[in-house]
Amino acid sequence: MPFSDPNLTHNPATGTVAPASWGDIVRDDLVFLNDRPTCSAFNNTTQTIATGSTTVLTANSERWDNDAMHSTVTNTSRITIVTEGRYLVGSTVQFDAHATGVRGVDFLVNGATAYPASGSTKVDSGVAEVLTSLRFIDLNATDYVETRAVQTSGTNLGVTLQDFTALNLTG
Repeated sequence: MPFSDPNLTHNPATGTVAPASWGDIVRDDLVFLNDRPTCSAFNNTTQTIATGSTTVLTANSERWDNDAMHSTVTNTSRITIVTEGRYLVGSTVQFDAHATGVRGVDFLVNGATAYPASGSTKVDSGVAEVLTSLRFIDLNATDYVETRAVQTSGTNLGVTLQDFTALNLTG
């Protein structure tokens, strides 16, 4: 249920009695603001990605999903938008430790439009690299977002999608 402007139904400044639908819109808006469409998914296993390859990451588990945006069975890499609006999309991706190369994360909308998110060229051979990314993205109903990772270590690396979240800010 998206946010609706109550003034489009009734303007209290006119002095006329508000129709019942005006109260329903106000109630629905308060419900929306109290529990915005949001989803948080993650992968409880490590995915192997090849060096130099940009790879869409899967999420086989959920923390919450109050708008049926993610499936743990079909298209597990996707958060599919049900309620259009401006979303804060975020991810936390862990790359296995390796001493060379770069690491990067971006968001892919509808399998076509990439939104750069974060990257790193400073790597330490004994420490896993964790990249946390946030982007504001305007999304329509049926759009879907995926998290992609890239690494150039010269060998395959394990990557774990620790968190993949979308929060509707505007409805």
